[in-house]
Amino acid sequence: MPCCNIDGSNKLPLMFLGTSQNPRDLPKDKSDLPVYYKSSKKAWMNRDLFKQWFFEQFIPSVQNFAQQNGREPRALLLLDNCSAHHDGGTILESNDGKIKVIFLPPNVTSLGQPMDQGVLHAVKKRHKKKLMLHLLLDDTDCSIFEERLKKISLRQVIDWLHQSWDEISHKTIEGSWKNLLDEYPLFDLEEAESGSLDNDVLALVKATAHFYQENPSNDDIKDWLNDSVCDSKGNKIIGDCDVYTDNEILDSVLHENKAEPDEE
Repeated sequence: MPCCNIDGSNKLPLMFLGTSQNPRDLPKDKSDLPVYYKSSKKAWMNRDLFKQWFFEQFIPSVQNFAQQNGREPRALLLLDNCSAHHDGGTILESNDGKIKVIFLPPNVTSLGQPMDQGVLHAVKKRHKKKLMLHLLLDDTDCSIFEERLKKISLRQVIDWLHQSWDEISHKTIEGSWKNLLDEYPLFDLEEAESGSLDNDVLALVKATAHFYQENPSNDDIKDWLNDSVCDSKGNKIIGDCDVYTDNEILDSVLHENKAEPDEE
Protein backbone atom coordinates (compact mmCIF):
# COMPACT_ATOMS: atom_id res chain seq x y z
CA MET A 1 0.00 0.00 0.00
CA PRO A 2 1.57 3.29 -1.10
CA CYS A 3 1.00 6.73 0.38
CA CYS A 4 2.56 10.10 -0.37
CA ASN A 5 1.74 13.78 -0.56
CA ILE A 6 0.59 15.49 -3.74
CA ASP A 7 4.02 16.23 -5.23
CA GLY A 8 5.80 13.11 -4.00
CA SER A 9 8.17 15.00 -1.70
CA ASN A 10 7.01 12.91 1.28
CA LYS A 11 6.74 9.25 0.26
CA LEU A 12 5.93 6.98 3.18
CA PRO A 13 7.42 3.48 3.24
CA LEU A 14 5.14 1.00 1.50
CA MET A 15 2.85 -0.95 3.81
CA PHE A 16 3.47 -4.62 3.06
CA LEU A 17 0.90 -7.22 4.10
CA GLY A 18 1.94 -10.86 4.42
CA THR A 19 0.24 -13.98 5.75
CA SER A 20 2.87 -14.78 8.38
CA GLN A 21 3.61 -12.67 11.44
CA ASN A 22 7.27 -13.70 11.47
CA PRO A 23 8.40 -15.08 8.10
CA ARG A 24 11.71 -16.89 8.33
CA ASP A 25 13.22 -14.65 5.62
CA LEU A 26 12.62 -11.49 7.65
CA PRO A 27 14.26 -10.14 10.81
CA LYS A 28 12.38 -10.34 14.10
CA ASP A 29 12.64 -6.57 14.39
CA LYS A 30 10.48 -5.45 11.46
CA SER A 31 11.66 -1.85 11.89
CA ASP A 32 14.85 -2.95 10.08
CA LEU A 33 12.82 -3.43 6.89
CA PRO A 34 12.42 -0.67 4.26
CA VAL A 35 8.63 -1.24 4.42
CA TYR A 36 6.00 -1.20 7.16
CA TYR A 37 5.31 -4.93 7.52
CA LYS A 38 2.10 -6.37 8.99
CA SER A 39 0.29 -9.67 8.60
CA SER A 40 -3.25 -10.99 8.28
CA LYS A 41 -4.64 -14.42 7.42
CA LYS A 42 -5.21 -13.63 3.75
CA ALA A 43 -2.78 -10.69 3.49
CA TRP A 44 -5.77 -8.35 3.22
CA MET A 45 -6.12 -4.95 4.82
CA ASN A 46 -8.49 -4.72 7.78
CA ARG A 47 -9.63 -1.96 10.12
CA ASP A 48 -7.20 -2.75 12.94
CA LEU A 49 -4.18 -2.87 10.63
CA PHE A 50 -5.17 0.34 8.90
CA LYS A 51 -5.69 2.11 12.23
CA GLN A 52 -2.23 0.96 13.36
CA TRP A 53 -0.71 2.28 10.15
CA PHE A 54 -2.51 5.62 10.45
CA PHE A 55 -1.33 6.32 14.01
CA GLU A 56 2.08 4.63 13.85
CA GLN A 57 3.15 5.69 10.36
CA PHE A 58 1.03 8.39 8.78
CA ILE A 59 0.74 10.89 11.63
CA PRO A 60 4.44 10.70 12.65
CA SER A 61 5.50 11.00 8.99
CA VAL A 62 3.42 14.14 8.47
CA GLN A 63 4.71 15.67 11.69
CA ASN A 64 8.36 14.90 10.88
CA PHE A 65 8.01 16.21 7.33
CA ALA A 66 6.40 19.42 8.59
CA GLN A 67 9.12 19.95 11.18
CA GLN A 68 11.91 19.41 8.63
CA ASN A 69 10.33 21.91 6.24
CA GLY A 70 9.26 24.54 8.77
CA ARG A 71 5.54 23.98 8.23
CA GLU A 72 2.55 23.52 10.46
CA PRO A 73 1.76 19.78 10.74
CA ARG A 74 -1.56 19.71 8.88
CA ALA A 75 -2.78 17.08 6.43
CA LEU A 76 -5.87 15.55 4.84
CA LEU A 77 -5.49 11.88 3.96
CA LEU A 78 -7.66 11.02 0.95
CA LEU A 79 -9.03 7.45 1.08
CA ASP A 80 -11.37 5.31 -0.94
CA ASN A 81 -14.56 4.48 0.93
CA CYS A 82 -13.62 0.91 1.86
CA SER A 83 -14.81 -0.75 5.06
CA ALA A 84 -11.23 -1.83 5.78
CA HIS A 85 -10.38 1.85 6.26
CA HIS A 86 -13.06 2.70 8.80
CA ASP A 87 -15.82 1.21 10.93
CA GLY A 88 -18.10 4.21 11.02
CA GLY A 89 -17.16 4.94 14.63
CA THR A 90 -13.41 5.38 15.08
CA ILE A 91 -12.24 8.90 14.27
CA LEU A 92 -9.01 8.82 12.32
CA GLU A 93 -7.27 12.05 13.24
CA SER A 94 -4.41 13.35 15.34
CA ASN A 95 -4.98 14.54 18.92
CA ASP A 96 -4.97 18.17 17.82
CA GLY A 97 -7.32 17.46 14.89
CA LYS A 98 -4.89 18.91 12.34
CA ILE A 99 -4.21 15.58 10.62
CA LYS A 100 -7.37 13.79 9.53
CA VAL A 101 -9.05 11.62 6.91
CA ILE A 102 -11.61 12.36 4.21
CA PHE A 103 -13.27 9.65 2.10
CA LEU A 104 -14.07 9.53 -1.58
CA PRO A 105 -17.68 8.64 -2.48
CA PRO A 106 -18.36 4.92 -2.90
CA ASN A 107 -17.39 3.15 -6.13
CA VAL A 108 -15.16 5.85 -7.60
CA THR A 109 -11.75 4.44 -6.64
CA SER A 110 -10.79 3.51 -10.20
CA LEU A 111 -11.82 6.98 -11.41
CA GLY A 112 -10.31 9.29 -8.82
CA GLN A 113 -8.12 7.63 -6.17
CA PRO A 114 -4.66 9.08 -7.00
CA MET A 115 -2.61 5.96 -6.29
CA ASP A 116 -4.96 4.02 -8.59
CA GLN A 117 -4.30 6.40 -11.50
CA GLY A 118 -1.22 4.59 -12.78
CA VAL A 119 1.06 4.86 -9.73
CA LEU A 120 0.50 1.33 -8.42
CA HIS A 121 0.77 -0.01 -11.95
CA ALA A 122 4.10 1.77 -12.44
CA VAL A 123 5.43 0.26 -9.20
CA LYS A 124 4.39 -3.24 -10.24
CA LYS A 125 5.96 -2.91 -13.70
CA ARG A 126 9.28 -1.91 -12.16
CA HIS A 127 9.05 -4.80 -9.72
CA LYS A 128 8.46 -7.25 -12.58
CA LYS A 129 11.49 -5.90 -14.42
CA LYS A 130 13.67 -6.49 -11.35
CA LEU A 131 12.22 -9.98 -10.98
CA MET A 132 13.00 -10.96 -14.58
CA LEU A 133 16.48 -9.42 -14.40
CA HIS A 134 17.19 -11.49 -11.29
CA LEU A 135 15.99 -14.69 -12.99
CA LEU A 136 18.22 -13.95 -15.96
CA LEU A 137 21.36 -13.18 -13.96
CA ASP A 138 20.88 -15.79 -11.22
CA ASP A 139 23.71 -18.32 -11.51
CA THR A 140 21.78 -21.18 -9.90
CA ASP A 141 22.03 -24.54 -11.67
CA CYS A 142 18.27 -25.08 -11.60
CA SER A 143 16.81 -25.06 -15.11
CA ILE A 144 13.13 -25.33 -14.11
CA PHE A 145 11.43 -21.93 -14.05
CA GLU A 146 9.11 -22.68 -11.09
CA GLU A 147 12.06 -23.92 -9.01
CA ARG A 148 14.02 -20.75 -9.72
CA LEU A 149 11.03 -18.71 -8.56
CA LYS A 150 10.85 -20.68 -5.31
CA LYS A 151 14.42 -19.66 -4.50
CA ILE A 152 13.43 -15.99 -4.37
CA SER A 153 13.04 -14.86 -0.77
CA LEU A 154 10.37 -12.61 0.69
CA ARG A 155 13.13 -10.16 1.65
CA GLN A 156 14.21 -9.90 -1.99
CA VAL A 157 10.63 -9.16 -3.04
CA ILE A 158 10.34 -6.48 -0.34
CA ASP A 159 13.60 -4.86 -1.43
CA TRP A 160 12.53 -4.85 -5.10
CA LEU A 161 9.18 -3.27 -4.24
CA HIS A 162 10.87 -0.67 -2.04
CA GLN A 163 13.27 0.22 -4.86
CA SER A 164 10.40 0.33 -7.37
CA TRP A 165 8.42 2.72 -5.16
CA ASP A 166 11.51 4.87 -4.65
CA GLU A 167 11.94 5.15 -8.44
CA ILE A 168 8.47 6.63 -9.03
CA SER A 169 9.00 10.24 -10.05
CA HIS A 170 7.36 13.40 -8.73
CA LYS A 171 5.92 13.95 -12.20
CA THR A 172 4.07 10.64 -12.14
CA ILE A 173 2.66 11.30 -8.67
CA GLU A 174 1.54 14.83 -9.51
CA GLY A 175 -0.17 13.54 -12.64
CA SER A 176 -2.15 10.99 -10.64
CA TRP A 177 -4.23 13.84 -9.14
CA LYS A 178 -5.59 15.01 -12.52
CA ASN A 179 -9.16 13.85 -11.82
CA LEU A 180 -9.35 15.66 -8.48
CA LEU A 181 -7.43 18.94 -8.71
CA ASP A 182 -7.34 21.59 -11.42
CA GLU A 183 -3.76 22.48 -10.48
CA TYR A 184 -2.56 19.33 -12.23
CA PRO A 185 -4.62 19.22 -15.46
CA LEU A 186 -2.00 17.39 -17.54
CA PHE A 187 -1.65 13.70 -16.82
CA ASP A 188 1.53 12.36 -18.37
CA LEU A 189 2.59 9.11 -16.77
CA GLU A 190 5.88 9.37 -18.61
CA GLU A 191 4.61 7.33 -21.55
CA ALA A 192 8.06 7.09 -23.10
CA GLU A 193 9.48 5.64 -19.91
CA SER A 194 6.49 3.30 -19.52
CA GLY A 195 6.98 2.04 -23.07
CA SER A 196 10.67 1.56 -22.42
CA LEU A 197 9.84 -0.49 -19.31
CA ASP A 198 7.54 -2.71 -21.35
CA ASN A 199 10.27 -3.28 -23.93
CA ASP A 200 12.85 -4.01 -21.23
CA VAL A 201 10.66 -6.62 -19.55
CA LEU A 202 9.72 -8.13 -22.91
CA ALA A 203 13.40 -8.57 -23.74
CA LEU A 204 14.14 -10.04 -20.31
CA VAL A 205 11.33 -12.58 -20.58
CA LYS A 206 12.54 -13.59 -24.04
CA ALA A 207 16.08 -13.95 -22.69
CA THR A 208 14.87 -16.39 -20.03
CA ALA A 209 12.55 -18.31 -22.38
CA HIS A 210 14.66 -21.48 -22.10
CA PHE A 211 13.42 -21.84 -18.49
CA TYR A 212 9.74 -22.06 -19.47
CA GLN A 213 7.85 -25.17 -20.45
CA GLU A 214 5.94 -23.10 -22.99
CA ASN A 215 7.48 -20.13 -24.73
CA PRO A 216 5.22 -17.08 -23.98
CA SER A 217 4.10 -14.86 -26.82
CA ASN A 218 4.48 -11.08 -26.82
CA ASP A 219 0.76 -10.78 -26.06
CA ASP A 220 1.10 -13.16 -23.10
CA ILE A 221 3.90 -11.04 -21.66
CA LYS A 222 1.98 -7.79 -22.17
CA ASP A 223 -1.08 -9.31 -20.46
CA TRP A 224 1.12 -10.28 -17.51
CA LEU A 225 2.62 -6.79 -17.35
CA ASN A 226 -0.84 -5.20 -17.36
CA ASP A 227 -2.46 -7.66 -14.91
CA SER A 228 -4.75 -9.06 -17.61
CA VAL A 229 -3.87 -12.72 -17.14
CA CYS A 230 -6.74 -15.22 -17.48
CA ASP A 231 -7.10 -18.77 -16.28
CA SER A 232 -7.78 -21.78 -18.54
CA LYS A 233 -11.50 -20.90 -18.62
CA GLY A 234 -10.88 -17.34 -19.78
CA ASN A 235 -11.67 -15.74 -16.41
CA LYS A 236 -9.44 -12.85 -15.44
CA ILE A 237 -7.12 -13.62 -12.54
CA ILE A 238 -7.59 -10.86 -9.97
CA GLY A 239 -4.40 -8.87 -9.40
CA ASP A 240 -2.97 -8.47 -5.91
CA CYS A 241 -3.33 -4.68 -6.05
CA ASP A 242 -6.95 -4.57 -7.14
CA VAL A 243 -9.45 -2.91 -4.83
CA TYR A 244 -12.23 -5.27 -3.76
CA THR A 245 -15.76 -4.36 -2.74
CA ASP A 246 -17.17 -5.85 0.46
CA ASN A 247 -19.35 -8.21 -1.60
CA GLU A 248 -16.36 -9.42 -3.63
CA ILE A 249 -14.44 -10.21 -0.45
CA LEU A 250 -17.41 -12.06 1.02
CA ASP A 251 -17.97 -14.02 -2.19
CA SER A 252 -14.31 -15.02 -2.27
CA VAL A 253 -14.28 -16.24 1.33
CA LEU A 254 -17.60 -18.07 1.04
CA HIS A 255 -16.57 -19.74 -2.21
CA GLU A 256 -13.26 -20.87 -0.71
CA ASN A 257 -14.88 -22.29 2.42
CA LYS A 258 -17.72 -24.05 0.59
CA ALA A 259 -17.27 -27.81 0.91
CA GLU A 260 -17.58 -30.11 -2.07
CA PRO A 261 -20.64 -32.44 -1.94
CA ASP A 262 -18.50 -35.55 -1.43
CA GLU A 263 -16.63 -33.87 1.43
CA GLU A 264 -19.68 -32.94 3.51
